Order: sequence, then structure tokens, then C-alpha cells
Amino acid sequence: FCYEPSWCAIDTVPEIYELQVGDLFIWVKSAIQFVRLARDKVYSTEDNHPDPKRGRNLFSVRDLLTLCKPVPVRFEEISELGAAIEVQFIWNCNVDKDDCEPEVSARRVDVLFDPKNIGYTFNYAEEINETQRMLNEMHGVRFFLRTHGNARKFSMTISVMKLATSITLLSLAPIFTDLLMLNVLGKKKKYQARKYENSPDFGDHMKEVAEFQKKRQAEAKNPDKEEQETRDREEDWQRRLNEEQ
Repeated sequence: FCYEPSWCAIDTVPEIYELQVGDLFIWVKSAIQFVRLARDKVYSTEDNHPDPKRGRNLFSVRDLLTLCKPVPVRFEEISELGAAIEVQFIWNCNVDKDDCEPEVSARRVDVLFDPKNIGYTFNYAEEINETQRMLNEMHGVRFFLRTHGNARKFSMTISVMKLATSITLLSLAPIFTDLLMLNVLGKKKKYQARKYENSPDFGDHMKEVAEFQKKRQAEAKNPDKEEQETRDREEDWQRRLNEEQ
């Protein structure tokens, strides 16, 4: 047989120590830098507030639990089993300005990992001698702090490029160019002279064409008169032919 030593529990009542940490304050320091847009700027919760200030960089445990979404968490609910809370400092900054305030949000994550085994606990042992040790089982609230954000900056070059692209997509580029060259540029008179070509006045010719069309229409409405004229011409031609014979 093979024997392997192992630790055995003893029949004693464990000692329980409860700490009221609901009103314990935590001084949080968060900072962020957007190196692509503003390499020389660092935004921090300590800007203009080097000392702890509640609501900005100082929070109690109850305060952070109340920030949880979608449902706030009460300290009495998790005081026995504990909980794992993720606290986020979200920075949405305009790097053209010097000041930026973060938005603080929180959520409970232990219920997301294992809904059937909620809470937060861990064990560690303290050796007394070679045959004895003390096992400590800890329950409590653990906070995971996270900092992230988005930055924006106005750029004239990008704005002009987007405006030009939009105008091109809308097929307004030729119209805009013509207006610019006809009204703004220094040689606008030369451009106007070459853009427009003055044609002769065809007013009299168009009147003659209109009168001819009216005459044709009138003749089309009186076909008997045309046939009579044709018949008269044929009789006249026949009469002259008989006289010559």
C-alpha cells in the first residue's frame, strides 16, 4: 500500500471575524493619455484636485456598489458571500481642451462568470508546525479598476477632405467650380467669354418657318382646292397640246 499524507479538519468551532467595511473609503487614482492626438497631455483624477475629493477620486464601498448597473447592489446583500465588482473610469475627452472629467460606472461580474456560485472567496494557509496549520477562508468584496476612453480633435485638413468628398459624391463639383470661376477668380471675365458663345439672331427666320408651317396646315385642311388646281393645270396642258396639232 502507498500512503500519502494529507490535512485533516479538526472538530472545533471556527473563529469568525466580521469587519464592517461598508463605510470604508477608497482613494482611487486614474489617468489616461492619448498619444496619437495629444502626446504631451495626460488627464488624471488628480488634475486640480491633488487631495481626495468624494465623488471624484474618493468613494466608499457603498458608493461603488450603488453605481452598479443595471441594478444597484446593497452592501447587506453581499456582506456574507462577497462579490466581485468592476469599476470603470470612462474618459471622453476633447484634446483641444485642458480639462476632462471621467464618468464612473460599475457592474457586478461574479454573477456573470458563474450564476450558481456567486460571491468572492479565497483560502490561504498558515503553517504552525510540521503537523499543524491554520486555514483562513476569506469572503469579501473585490474591486477591479479599469480605465479606458475616447478622444476627439478638430482637424481642418480632414474636415476639408470630407467636405470635398461629400461634394463629389453629390455631383456638385462642376457646379461649384463654375460658380467659383465665374464670380470669384481674377480672370472670371475671360472664363465667361470662353464658356458662353453668342449665336446670330434667328428671329426673322423662325417667323418665316412659322408662316410656312401655317400655310401647309391650311392647305392640308382644304384638299379639294388643291385637286382643282391640279385639274386646271392638266386641262390647260391638254388644250395647248390640241392647238399645236
